[in-house]
Amino acid sequence: PYQHFIRYGLGISALEKYSVQAVDIGNLAHDVLEKVFTRARLLNIDISQITDEARDALVDRCMDESLLDDLSKRYTDTARSRYVVQRVNGIVKRSMWLFAGQMRTDGFIPWQMEYKFSHRGVYGIVDRIDLKETDDEIQVRVMDYKTGSTVTNVDSNTVSTSSTRGAVCVYSKSRLTSVSEALILNKAII
Repeated sequence: PYQHFIRYGLGISALEKYSVQAVDIGNLAHDVLEKVFTRARLLNIDISQITDEARDALVDRCMDESLLDDLSKRYTDTARSRYVVQRVNGIVKRSMWLFAGQMRTDGFIPWQMEYKFSHRGVYGIVDRIDLKETDDEIQVRVMDYKTGSTVTNVDSNTVSTSSTRGAVCVYSKSRLTSVSEALILNKAII
């Protein structure tokens, strides 16, 4: 009778122990990547030109910020959660190493992170938009970060990967004449 009174009379139930889920891992990785690129831009740091150690230190600082932002402490309350954070930190560091290499070789630079869009009833958030400006054109590349799924869509404007972690170029277009044209095109294709 007492348990019945507590549960149904007072509406009290046992506190559920929160555990880090797959979506939390993706959210944490996205948050840290956004902070790294935003901080690099604010501090005028070229991610592609700094040492691996400096880039890793930047990732570590941004991870620490993300963990401080987590008021529920879901990423630090258990040994398993702390292990997951270490794994995500390693994934982000490897991703930043890959991004730096891409930036050195192809000349694209991050332009917008977590770009919100809405067009004809379709809305969402693009993880990153990169631009490459030449004398006569602007090229745009839309990037989607992946932490656990596989993309297999391929057509004339889409590149896919079989990798389960990293960034996937979901759209790339050349011969644009202005940044505003890039944004208009971006809204139209997404």
